[in-house]
Amino acid sequence: MKIVVFKNSYKDTDRHPDYIIYRSEEGEDLVKVGALWLGKSSKGTDYMSGKIDDFDQPESEHKDGEEEVQTPDDDIQF
Repeated sequence: MKIVVFKNSYKDTDRHPDYIIYRSEEGEDLVKVGALWLGKSSKGTDYMSGKIDDFDQPESEHKDGEEEVQTPDDDIQF
């Protein structure tokens, strides 16, 4: 799978991701597959955390439009 990551130009709150991840296959439209947030650990280290959509779900179960998401805590959770 090839991916393309774009800065989220529609970010209005911290709950919105900083970057959006899209799947890129030759000859097909881009498909949103995940999101990334910029963060800083309690020790001051910059990091990115993210969410990748579950591809095992049937296509009809994926939500369209904006999702309600949790922002990462101060430390990386994975």
